[in-house]
Amino acid sequence: MKGKKLKYAVIVLVICALLLYIPVGMLASKGLQTEKIDIGSGSAKSIRVAQVSDLQYPKNGVPLYEIINSIREAKPDLIFLTGDIVDSAVAAGDLDTLEPFIAELSGICPAYAVTGNHELDYKGLRKFKALLKENNIALLENEVVQTEVKGVKIAVAGVEDNNIYACADMHISDITPDTPILLLAHRNSDWDKHLEAAGGNKPYVTFSGHGHGGQIRVFGKGLLSRGGGLFPKYTSGLYKKGSSYLVVSRGLGESDFPIRAYNKYHLPIVDIYF
Repeated sequence: MKGKKLKYAVIVLVICALLLYIPVGMLASKGLQTEKIDIGSGSAKSIRVAQVSDLQYPKNGVPLYEIINSIREAKPDLIFLTGDIVDSAVAAGDLDTLEPFIAELSGICPAYAVTGNHELDYKGLRKFKALLKENNIALLENEVVQTEVKGVKIAVAGVEDNNIYACADMHISDITPDTPILLLAHRNSDWDKHLEAAGGNKPYVTFSGHGHGGQIRVFGKGLLSRGGGLFPKYTSGLYKKGSSYLVVSRGLGESDFPIRAYNKYHLPIVDIYF
């Protein structure tokens, strides 16, 4: 009997702690974290990438002008949009009001995008694609393009949501071994699959989002991630495996699970040294 009472007492204490922890954590989640991340060293050549992910417009948690101002201040060479820029339930009128934001992004520097699950579930996907194209933002749909930034030759690859890198039609084998590949792939939980599928043409840096930082962060770890389950592996910031890196954004908007605790909205600014 005493054992059961102790068990119930512990359960009640845990529930009470969570009821306190989450509301306090939600207050701690307000605002934008611009995170500076360095990859590589020992070289004078570098490019700067600003990553915009999981805006979930119109459920963005940060005013659009604040995001634009933060990106302008960072002075990036490239902008990567890694999916779920719009919510799947966005109305056509809301998409019209997003156009100035997209136009301002494309006016800062060259920008590339991939779809997330919300775009693919969105009935107005064709209009969203047209919006990107009209503003010179390259939507990568299982493809790779080669370009030069500040004298550095790179390849920018992108996969549609729920696809794996190195699809047969991406022509990854056409890229020379000395050309670093930067991959845009929405789902953070698929990084291991991307690396395995890549074979000898592994991306140098992969940029992902999707998991919203694990929603509730406990001791710097995410609690729950769509596709990653409880205590997912990749939720925020920089990860390394061999000679490949992963950058995960915690996102700039709300997910279907509308609770973020100890989890500020997130704008990674990444300096990649070559």
